Amino acid sequence: MESAMKAKRKVQIPLRFFHFPELFYLNRDTKLPVRLTLLGLLYVADEDGWFEWNPPAIQKALDGFLIHEDPTPSMEVMVMENIITDVQKRNGKTQARIAEKYRSE
Repeated sequence: MESAMKAKRKVQIPLRFFHFPELFYLNRDTKLPVRLTLLGLLYVADEDGWFEWNPPAIQKALDGFLIHEDPTPSMEVMVMENIITDVQKRNGKTQARIAEKYRSE
């Protein structure tokens, strides 16, 4: 059963978000929507960057607003590149965290 994940109404995107060259190159080299997926994850993550690793629920929470396809491939690339860190079981669910560099000023 999918959890009731909801996108936040307001999220602060660091201004430098669009200036991370690694996001540009990952987008280009993998042909995956890495930047859009990361933006979507910022909407569902809590203040400390934690979110439930549940790609169908993430996609549903964003209702196709940012993520129009399965976010799993982009999320897996971000884990390999340490953009998403700390993938672990917490409170009985698999959770992960967006690296601080990508979520704060």
